[in-house]
Amino acid sequence: MDQPLLFFCQFFVNATLALAKGALGISCFLLFTLLLAQRKHNSLCLVCSRYLTYVLAALAFAGPVSTLASFLLFIARFSAKGNAWQWPDPFSPAVLPYTVNIAIWLLVPPLALACSRLLSSAKKSKGCALGLSILLLLLCFGSFFCLSWPFAGLPPGLSATQAFTAIFFHTWHLTFFALLPASLVLLVLAGHIRKWVSNEDNTILVRRWLAGLGLIGAIPHCLNVWAVSVGYLLRAGQMPPTLGQHLLENAALSLCLVALIFAVIHKWPRKTALFEGCAVLFFLVSLAFSSL
Repeated sequence: MDQPLLFFCQFFVNATLALAKGALGISCFLLFTLLLAQRKHNSLCLVCSRYLTYVLAALAFAGPVSTLASFLLFIARFSAKGNAWQWPDPFSPAVLPYTVNIAIWLLVPPLALACSRLLSSAKKSKGCALGLSILLLLLCFGSFFCLSWPFAGLPPGLSATQAFTAIFFHTWHLTFFALLPASLVLLVLAGHIRKWVSNEDNTILVRRWLAGLGLIGAIPHCLNVWAVSVGYLLRAGQMPPTLGQHLLENAALSLCLVALIFAVIHKWPRKTALFEGCAVLFFLVSLAFSSL
């Protein structure tokens, strides 16, 4: 496989994986808005919750697509080295993480649409919708957890409890970062948000909340990458070969956060779309660097 084709294939995998992470972040938004509806902004939160269920149902299909694309790219790389490939059993230990991941993601769209129907029905169904939103979050979280779980066997010297703890915290950090792609996807759909939230002041409020939540999710990730990179640069010895790529990727991601900061604190409503567009562009650039 030549380099340009490999780059575009890897970029497609990274982009669909980012959308799947966005689905995970939107499941967090859904639970947050339903909990907020119990306190204040009841009508606005319920309208936003219904909109989030539709977006979640659509983005959930990025989960199986990214998983299959990643698996097929692995096969292409494996075969390009002259290795003989034989399709494995989908329930074999090596393939089971992909199988379980796809099965979990396929459960999300019907449950999200069921949650939407509950939100549009009588008030007595709101509690059921809240419970269903918790289930959706657990399913999205479980999909990424299972993708990292070693079904083929635990690494040497690692107990099941240690493996569970390490993968759980890794998935939890990923969930926190997933707020960024989720907010960017919803900001891209800002025109549709305006149709659902008829009041212009509420639309501005929702867009600023989205930008702020994206910032909250991504700032710890960026700071961690910068800290690790600076640590490598300051220590003596050979540098990791991918350090420059990670620095470029995190620099683009940091510019994405700067754009989101302006989207939150600025006082020029007409420039909101400009800042949001810059944030989306810099995020795509970061995905391109990670695909090199």
